[in-house]
Amino acid sequence: MSTRTNLTKFWRLAPSDRGLFFRSMLLLAMTGISLRLVSFRRIQVLLNPVNLAAGKALSSIEAAAKARQTARIVAAAARHGAYRVNCLPTSLVLRYLLLRQGIQADLRVGVRKADDGRLDAHAWVEHAGQPLIDRFDVGQRFSPFDQPIHPSKVASG
Repeated sequence: MSTRTNLTKFWRLAPSDRGLFFRSMLLLAMTGISLRLVSFRRIQVLLNPVNLAAGKALSSIEAAAKARQTARIVAAAARHGAYRVNCLPTSLVLRYLLLRQGIQADLRVGVRKADDGRLDAHAWVEHAGQPLIDRFDVGQRFSPFDQPIHPSKVASG
């Protein structure tokens, strides 16, 4: 897509979504750099919001729509940001932003054997059992660990 088309799409976003885009870009860069400097365990603890959104309770339909919109914005920030990130920082940031909005989200990690014999790993976020950002069949393409990864479990063990 051209820069002009991207800018047009950006300016059509609601002001709150434009703010979320810039927060996402900053968080993605910070998380990507931090993962190179400190442990995954420490990043998980730092990106575990203490204060979940306590505002108006969202219906499951509203929460799903908001989760998809947040995922689209985080994915766009990951694609267009100055600091390129892979699936792990993207998933960590998406989960953090969703939890901050009071939307339940699970960090999933899976593995598969590549054609050349290497082991590939992939991280993604699910809301209500549905992958966000990734294709619906990500759980079939990668063998996910039995349980979602939660910061409290990572921090304790």
